[in-house]
Amino acid sequence: MMPTFYRPPLGLPLYWGDEQSGRLPAAVRHYFNWCLGHAPDATAADLGIAPLAPPELQLLVDYCVYFIHAPCWEENLRECEDMIEDLMQLRARAKTLASVESIRRWNEECMDLGLDPF
Repeated sequence: MMPTFYRPPLGLPLYWGDEQSGRLPAAVRHYFNWCLGHAPDATAADLGIAPLAPPELQLLVDYCVYFIHAPCWEENLRECEDMIEDLMQLRARAKTLASVESIRRWNEECMDLGLDPF
């Protein structure tokens, strides 16, 4: 379901919100709702938000793998060896994501490099 191409000329990943079936945007919104809830003091469980279903988690993982392998990230970080190492570790770990919590932690590490998957 994930595309196998990136936007030329820089090799940028496609935006998750533009996915045409609507399944990926729905999964991302569910992920946001689960992680954030709608009130500062309430947890998602308190608000009656159901956990993500396995197909939703798989969509998110597939998108994470697609996103982190965009050629533009390597080009942008080329000048900094430490950041390239971090990128390579994120690429390897993306394939092993299996829970909302692992995706959330992985996403935070992406943000540390200035990359925003979601």
